[in-house]
Amino acid sequence: MNEIAGELIAPVVKRGIVAAEGRYAWKHDSKLQTDSLYRMSPSHAAQVMKEIQCPMLTILGEQGFEQIHSQSETKGDERKLGAERQRVVIEGGHHCHLESPVRVSDLIFGLVNKI
Repeated sequence: MNEIAGELIAPVVKRGIVAAEGRYAWKHDSKLQTDSLYRMSPSHAAQVMKEIQCPMLTILGEQGFEQIHSQSETKGDERKLGAERQRVVIEGGHHCHLESPVRVSDLIFGLVNKI
């Protein structure tokens, strides 16, 4: 389930809409639009992952989309996934970065400070 409190998503919605001719429309930068990586076959995704040469941090919300959890390299809370690869599951859903911004930023800056 992808439920999020209105006050947490409000800034995203305000930034993402435009009023035109008395109506509202969702705006986006078409240059940033792409298909989801999760539409790759599992073998293709595995090959892409093998080619990543930099430190990698995956942050998942524990109530996030189950298919993302099931397609992840491992299951559990915090585990090292080999050379400089870390997967962390935190409280929250798919938008855990909005629900726990301090925890997410601490994880990101913790990785950046190690590089």
